[in-house]
Amino acid sequence: MAATVPATTWDWLAPFGAEEPAPLVPSGWRVLDFEDFRFAVPADWTVPIWQSCLTASPGVVLVSTPAKPTSGCESTQPLPASVLTIGPADGNSYQVTASGPEADRVLATFTDSGIRRVLQIGNEADTTGWHAVGYSGLAFLVPTAWPVVDLPASVVERTDPNGNEQMSWISNPDACGMAMFSNGRGESAYLGASPPPSCPAGLFFDLEPNDGLWIRSISNEEAQTLGTPVARGVVGGLDVTVVRIEVSQYNRAPSSVLDLIVRKGSDSDVDLPRRRNGPVNRSIHSAITTRDLKACRSSPPCD
Repeated sequence: MAATVPATTWDWLAPFGAEEPAPLVPSGWRVLDFEDFRFAVPADWTVPIWQSCLTASPGVVLVSTPAKPTSGCESTQPLPASVLTIGPADGNSYQVTASGPEADRVLATFTDSGIRRVLQIGNEADTTGWHAVGYSGLAFLVPTAWPVVDLPASVVERTDPNGNEQMSWISNPDACGMAMFSNGRGESAYLGASPPPSCPAGLFFDLEPNDGLWIRSISNEEAQTLGTPVARGVVGGLDVTVVRIEVSQYNRAPSSVLDLIVRKGSDSDVDLPRRRNGPVNRSIHSAITTRDLKACRSSPPCD
């Protein structure tokens, strides 16, 4: 029996209740997202992929993820005085421990990550002046300053003076298994997909949340393997499923990532992996299909 799709309403899009105000972040600190958590640490702290890749720094963040490959590092650098460790505990819970002189200040910054806040009732960004980006019969609103990147069109083939064929292209926003829209790939709208690049081994996780939009067509079979559905409803007459991406989908990056799967028919889906960072992405989410969607789904409406 086919699942019943809820009627058009925004209630389905807020399974995690109302958004709470975020705690204050000390000046100069970095905001990081990991799974359900958002927190902040001093800017000079590092997040090594493996503890064996430690470098000299006043503090480190150690996160546990099952997707990390075998470490090739042989660092003898000892742990600094300041260490924040996040790892799984029993069931679906996590254990967070902090040590060092900044421990209390770091723990005081913990709050819901972007993937939870975007699925909570809260104010929306003002989308006045945003422009529509079309893809495969759908329309999405994005900030005016965001460039639109056609990934398949970025592939260039050429022959060098020695007769060797070469190719270059703009990489996908999740290239090399790192965080979505990291390494300067944020605040853009990406269409389609490009070939996988040759990736060097990384030493650090990039957990800073970045805004961006990536739209590509996928098969129904691939849609079934993306992750765990957390919400489903109707937007502009289209069946929309919000999926929490499994870490293994992005190799070693423990990113806080949600996908929207927009089903247009029996043969094609549109998959939108995006990092979520506060109200900007929530407004993109609210305007994913048609130009006449309201930018706000909160009550009362946003200013």
